Amino acid sequence: MENKKAVIYARVSSAGDRQSTDRQVVELKTYASQAGLDVAKVFAEKMSGAKANRPVLTDCLAYCRSNGIETLLVSEISRLGRSLKIIVDTLDELTRAGVNVHILDLGVDTLKEGKPNPFGSLLISVMGACAEIERRAIYERLQSGKAAKRMKGGAAKAAKPKMTDEQIVARHPEIVGALRNGLSVASAAAVCKCSPTTVEKVKKATLRLAANSEKSYTSVAVLYKNGQMSRATYAFLSRQGIRDLIAIGGWSKEQIVKMRGAGEGIAEEIKTLFQQNGIFNI
Repeated sequence: MENKKAVIYARVSSAGDRQSTDRQVVELKTYASQAGLDVAKVFAEKMSGAKANRPVLTDCLAYCRSNGIETLLVSEISRLGRSLKIIVDTLDELTRAGVNVHILDLGVDTLKEGKPNPFGSLLISVMGACAEIERRAIYERLQSGKAAKRMKGGAAKAAKPKMTDEQIVARHPEIVGALRNGLSVASAAAVCKCSPTTVEKVKKATLRLAANSEKSYTSVAVLYKNGQMSRATYAFLSRQGIRDLIAIGGWSKEQIVKMRGAGEGIAEEIKTLFQQNGIFNI
């Protein structure tokens, strides 16, 4: 007998690296295996449960309807939403499509033998209301804390200042080095043991810095013509097909020395030119 098809939906509120849906997915896959369910697809989302418009959840519901999915697995009712209306609307849509929702922490199904489960509906409504109350309580505590701070004569804690591109590059030299060596975002993340999101952030910072550096006079021909570059270095860079110093901006002295035909003197001169022309280096 063929196993029933199931889909996993996991969600966390934070869009950064601080929270992950990995634990939810592992627990739900374990349950599916024990319950004899075949997981057809996993949908993971990083977005507040208070928002009604969540693209991944929308895609998940559409996939369930159009692919004959019999069960949607979630770790807890708050993963579907932090608003009772969002939860009820989502469950109503799935019930009409004949899709059962299994809430792992409650051990409850919305459908029983293809029909709505009255006990499940009651428990889900209660837990959904609790999730909404909890969200409002968190918001009220935050507002109360800010008000108390102001009454004591102090301002609410300032938001953490956004890091500059220079700070991002300086903080992740190993990622910059991996990207300079031609690694893809995924490969750099694996080598540097960080998330692809972090690598992408560093990559964008380096590109913005490079774009700003291009505004300076870093043309090899111009530098040589103005007497800022020696004949030996000019000839070396020309042989390498490098017309602008920005092409090797960020390279270390050791990397330059390893280039065919380069030497300590040429590498030192190029590094000096980097500094004079404001090209970021590691």
